[in-house]
Amino acid sequence: MLEVVGDHTDLGTSPRFGIEQPIQVSMVRDPVERAISMYYYVRAPFAVVEENNRFPAKSLPDRKFLRKNTKEN
Repeated sequence: MLEVVGDHTDLGTSPRFGIEQPIQVSMVRDPVERAISMYYYVRAPFAVVEENNRFPAKSLPDRKFLRKNTKEN
């Protein structure tokens, strides 16, 4: 039986798989690529709205930060 779990989860000794010792494999992203991806994610309009909905007391990011063009011409 093969089951793929995509999550930030500690599977531990979870009986959910029906076997005592499931084979666990971790896939890790390159830390620099992950940081770049996170930078663009937090600037995305949907992420700003989502963050504001979750934490309404938190101030919105600066408009200059959100509009900044990071591509070199």
